[in-house]
Amino acid sequence: MSGPAYSAGRQWTPEEEGLLRSMAAAGESVAVIATPLKRSAASIRKRARILGIKLARVPSGLKANGK
Repeated sequence: MSGPAYSAGRQWTPEEEGLLRSMAAAGESVAVIATPLKRSAASIRKRARILGIKLARVPSGLKANGK
């Protein structure tokens, strides 16, 4: 049985985990981290939780465009 054609379930490489760690340590947002990793925000949050990485929090009520 083959897996889905999209990135769900794609294994994380040590390089991707390192980039996640360094970008999170730099205070980057989940959306910014997701772009170079080509993963969803939910995937970033889940992997960070598994690895014990703290992510930057966006204050509630603020949108990505700052309005």
